[in-house]
Amino acid sequence: MLLLGTGCAGDDGPTTAGTGGADLCGRGPAPRAEIGRSVGSDFTPYAPGEEVQMLVAPQGGFGVPVSVRTEGLLAGIDGSGATYGADVEISIGRGGANEGTFYDGGPLGCIAPDEGGLLSGLVAGFDPGIVSTNEDLLALDGQQATVRVVVTDSAGVSAEGSQVVTLRVGEG
Repeated sequence: MLLLGTGCAGDDGPTTAGTGGADLCGRGPAPRAEIGRSVGSDFTPYAPGEEVQMLVAPQGGFGVPVSVRTEGLLAGIDGSGATYGADVEISIGRGGANEGTFYDGGPLGCIAPDEGGLLSGLVAGFDPGIVSTNEDLLALDGQQATVRVVVTDSAGVSAEGSQVVTLRVGEG
């Protein structure tokens, strides 16, 4: 996972109860997660049904590249100079069936206090037992899948998001 962003800790950011006055990196205290793509700290959410090129997943198999922008979660640099961490559950499926769930975690960088936190370098991968052959992979081309993430910050606060994307296999 790639960490992007700058520290957001300070005395003038938004705060919320239950975090001991720690800063949140986002536009408001309501936890939220949005799925998309990023280059550096430039985040673009996936539009409903957007075509997304399948990649080789780090756990084996294939999946959809994912970046997650968060709001209302602890992100950036804490008072001790350490980056706030987050746990991530990421899943993908078609037609209401879950076809792959993986767990990841790492530092939750801060884009800017008014833009939220950012996790990038994730892949929502299909379970290699479901997509195990080239024929299985090619059969995904043009199909829609739902990508879902749950991000939990170091204070135990969670944000969830999902998006339907159209899968593309091979050169488009």
